[in-house]
Amino acid sequence: MSIAEDTTPVHLRGNGRPIQEERTLTELKVTGRIPRELDGRYVRNGANPKTGFSAHPFLGDGMVHGVRLRDGKASWYRNRYVQTPFIANPKLEIFDPAVAMDMTASKANTHVVGHAGKILALEEGHFPYVLDGNLDTVGPTDFGGALKGSFTAHPKICPVTGEMLAFGYSAMPPYLRYLRVSADGKLVQTENITVGGRR
Repeated sequence: MSIAEDTTPVHLRGNGRPIQEERTLTELKVTGRIPRELDGRYVRNGANPKTGFSAHPFLGDGMVHGVRLRDGKASWYRNRYVQTPFIANPKLEIFDPAVAMDMTASKANTHVVGHAGKILALEEGHFPYVLDGNLDTVGPTDFGGALKGSFTAHPKICPVTGEMLAFGYSAMPPYLRYLRVSADGKLVQTENITVGGRR
């Protein structure tokens, strides 16, 4: 079959083709040299539908990939699905109103950020998911009950205070909230922002 005849959605072909296997590889071969000063994890997140299909690029399940660098070596590579309700039950429908209102029903597939010693897998409409240092899922977080709605996939870390600054938006009032997470990982400020409604 030619590429022109392939009816597979573009986001599920080539480099976007889903993989279902979770792997752990150790003692990775390095071509060239890794500076010894690099000590930590390089982690990325992306949509990778567990079933092999998603109707839109934003709807695949979150899968994190990471490489651990230390002492001039790449000591491991791991890829892991973020263990959201959609992994436990692939038949869940993300657009079902009951599912959409469940703040733990995240795809956790958009971004990953390290803050206050935790790794957070994020997407725009739900709670963050906490991962451990081996990229295994700890679970969703509402910051000890302080987070009452969604948390953005793209927070910013203040280089001066170490605080994480974010927002959350909703189709229902309050439509927009400003969020400030302290350097030690506590949600210390939530401010509703007045906007003219959902847009």
